[in-house]
Amino acid sequence: EVKLEEVAITAPYILGHYFGNYADVNKYNYYIVLSESDYTSDKMFNAEGWKYFIDVYSNVRPADYSHIRVPNGVYTLNLDNDGRVGTFMASYSLYKEYNADGVEINQRVYDSGVLTVTDDLVQLEVSFEDGTDLHIVSYSGDYSIEDHRSASGGTE
Repeated sequence: EVKLEEVAITAPYILGHYFGNYADVNKYNYYIVLSESDYTSDKMFNAEGWKYFIDVYSNVRPADYSHIRVPNGVYTLNLDNDGRVGTFMASYSLYKEYNADGVEINQRVYDSGVLTVTDDLVQLEVSFEDGTDLHIVSYSGDYSIEDHRSASGGTE
């Protein structure tokens, strides 16, 4: 077995949308982005720099809709893309880079991954289909993602 080269990265920002529970009771969708850049009004998620997109499913709904955070826990990459609780779906979780015009210039697909969320830290460990590296991406501090239940049809 090949030992992956570990690359430690600190994310200055967490961006994201909370989509609620759709038709499934007790399954809540949090879409977060560990990002090198903040939102820009004209480019949103496509602001210049690198981004780690993570499509998380939890059985815990937000305690406070005005301050939405991913519930504490450990979530694993779900290659079956079936939206199981305690996972993040591969189909919408990937690495991308954008240039100054908001154009995607690089994309890498996760091959394995674990997201660990605590009160103080959001940490993603991912390897890639095309690589020999393991990225350990960390964000520490407070954050809140946007409530997008109205766009998704989520109720809770």
